[in-house]
Order: sequence, then structure tokens, then C-alpha cells
Amino acid sequence: MVTLQVINPNRDTLPVRGIFYAISLGDQRIISGVTNSIPPIKGYGQADIVVSANVNLLGGILLVNRFLQGNVPSMEYTFTAKVDVGKMMPPVIVKEKGRLFSLEKEQHDFF
Repeated sequence: MVTLQVINPNRDTLPVRGIFYAISLGDQRIISGVTNSIPPIKGYGQADIVVSANVNLLGGILLVNRFLQGNVPSMEYTFTAKVDVGKMMPPVIVKEKGRLFSLEKEQHDFF
């Protein structure tokens, strides 16, 4: 299970019908999930939404294989969410990218 924090930056209540999300490391989708059990989020409010986490076994194996084949200095992550706010409005797409961590070993020169 993954907890997503949804923030409504508007004055009107946000009627969320459903959310799909995916987390990728590099170009491999690793985790995804979907839910339609979401209460409306009041204006200028927020809610923590618990969503199932489905792990992509093949994507995980390919990612581990990449680590084993060579030096991976850093790993880019992508978080994507599609928020359905009803029939009359297009879905809200949220996409965030960044560097998750550095896998490069630190080298220390003592002399």
C-alpha cells in the first residue's frame, strides 16, 4: 500500500472519482496502483489516500540487471498520477521528475 497526499489548492471542493499513479526508476515502471475510494477534498484542504501498490516484477529484474552490469552514478525517478475529477472536466495529470539517489561510491583521498 502507498499513501498519496492530495492537496486541493482551490476554494471549491474537489470531487475526486479515481486516481491512477505510477513510479518509474530510470525507464522502468516499478510500482503502480489505482483506487476509486476517495472522499471529496474540501477547498484548501488535503487528504491522505491509501492506494494499492502493484510491483512490476519484470521492471524490477531489468533494473537490478542494469545495476549489476556496470556503474550507475544516479537514478532518475518519475512519478505520474492521473486524477479523475468527473465527467465534465478533463483528468488532472501530475508528473514529477528528479534524482532519487546517487549510487556512485564516494572516494576519499587521505594522502
